[in-house]
Amino acid sequence: MNLIPSISRFLIHVPVGMLAGNMLRNDPALGAAFTGMFALYEIAEHIDIKDNLWKDVNGFLGGAALDYGIHKVRQHVKKREEVK
Repeated sequence: MNLIPSISRFLIHVPVGMLAGNMLRNDPALGAAFTGMFALYEIAEHIDIKDNLWKDVNGFLGGAALDYGIHKVRQHVKKREEVK
């Protein structure tokens, strides 16, 4: 298995996951719709070309987790600045 295409597929989907995470936090209905459409697209693509959709979903979830982590760090920094 060539590792470069797997890493590329992961990295391509990270920004999509970050966008979904941001949308879910700021407008849950829009974020849920976006996430649902992403899932439907990936399922349809998998049915059509059987391309191991888990690789794309893995990048999406990694991006959502990264967005959540960045959000939590920003909250922590903001609280520390307020204490000073």
